[in-house]
Amino acid sequence: MKRSYSLVGGLVIGLTFCLFLRTNAQESEDEAISNLQKYIQIRTDQPHPDYASAVEFLTQLATEIGLETQSLELVPGKPIFLAWLLGSNGDGSTILLNSHMDVVPVEPGGWSQDPFAATIERDKVYGRGTQDMKSVTIQYLEALRHLIRRGWKPDRTVLLSVVPDEEIGGAQGMGVFVESKEFQKWNISLELDEGLANPQSFMWLYYGERQPWWLTIGATDQPAHGATLPNHTAIQHLYKIEQKVLEFRKQQEQQVSQGIPLGDIIGINLVYLRSGVTKDDHSYVMNMVPGIAELGLDIRVPPTKQHSQEMTRIISDWLSCTEDEIMNNWIGNCSHYYYKFIHRVDIPQVTSKDPVENPYYQVIQQVFDELSISYKTAIFPASTDARYLRERKIPCFGFSPIHSTPVLLHDNDEYIPKDIFLKGISIYERLIEALSTLDYPTIPSCKPTENITHSITTTMPHEEL
Repeated sequence: MKRSYSLVGGLVIGLTFCLFLRTNAQESEDEAISNLQKYIQIRTDQPHPDYASAVEFLTQLATEIGLETQSLELVPGKPIFLAWLLGSNGDGSTILLNSHMDVVPVEPGGWSQDPFAATIERDKVYGRGTQDMKSVTIQYLEALRHLIRRGWKPDRTVLLSVVPDEEIGGAQGMGVFVESKEFQKWNISLELDEGLANPQSFMWLYYGERQPWWLTIGATDQPAHGATLPNHTAIQHLYKIEQKVLEFRKQQEQQVSQGIPLGDIIGINLVYLRSGVTKDDHSYVMNMVPGIAELGLDIRVPPTKQHSQEMTRIISDWLSCTEDEIMNNWIGNCSHYYYKFIHRVDIPQVTSKDPVENPYYQVIQQVFDELSISYKTAIFPASTDARYLRERKIPCFGFSPIHSTPVLLHDNDEYIPKDIFLKGISIYERLIEALSTLDYPTIPSCKPTENITHSITTTMPHEEL
């Protein structure tokens, strides 16, 4: 009988312990979801982001987790939040986990949920920033919480940066940070940055990104009375350019339809058309043929010298300018046309994904294999803050653990499934742990692609990338 009581007692203790573990795990998951909701509810949408409230929230959360924190304000009103765990036996290098505070504006009429309420419906968290990229910030922090709770000490220092203004170019966020003495003291050896969700079951790992060329093209001619029939007008000149743009875009669409990854082709979109003579109330004068017409293009160029040269040649053909004129001048005039580059990056850097040359990539591969993660490498089709670090030869990988989910960044009804969000915390936990060890002490560098010549890039503030 005593033996029976002992067995029953052991079972009760075992079941109680299992229940305790399950309760703790559920509480941890609930806490992570709650922190994501709180962060989404802070209005950091451009053009008037509430950075102060975001930094206050992040400081409180990081301090609670056990991290040291700092808020840098290199540009007034543009704080950079830092949180870190110092390496215990390191080589003086730092692993940087980067994300950004700001999110793009919303079109309220297109949302079925309040974009800033962080509503949970059908096990999905809805809100602006759930994919781009507030979820990643919370995943970083919750992963560090898990590691610290089990007594983990990194070899290399782990630094979390949450920067402002990425959605408008990053010049006054990561752009000024990398130029600062504060940045230099950390000796960054690797950066993780944002990636994209994927509707399929695998995940994307990005080792480079397309370069933004934002180009305005205008046409000029004599204005005329609306009752006349001039042989040529500014709008007619611009229409010729528009047709060439759309024809080129059609060719790029065909390449994508044939299976070529978006990051490997030149992307181009017509983002505005503008003409007409306006009155004080912004209505148009209907009996005047305008003397000026203008369009705007968002061009994305893969990070190779070949693609840069190809796009330069195409633009020069459109405008009947020389290639040297387009390459060397941000503003110019050609025949009936004028052009102006609002933004042009032409420093095509990629991070090596040779596991021998880049041991960090080898570590990432091993973690993905260990966790049975299916992934593909690619060039990121848009732009991120990682480019500022790649320009300084710091290796960077863009990654998002969001899979089996539609790509909804900058879209209406942006959401992240709860289970995908929670799984991402576990993935980052293992990545951070592995990348911060000294098993692979060789520090790789970011290298230019073949035959690349570097040119100066100027990032204009208040322009969305």
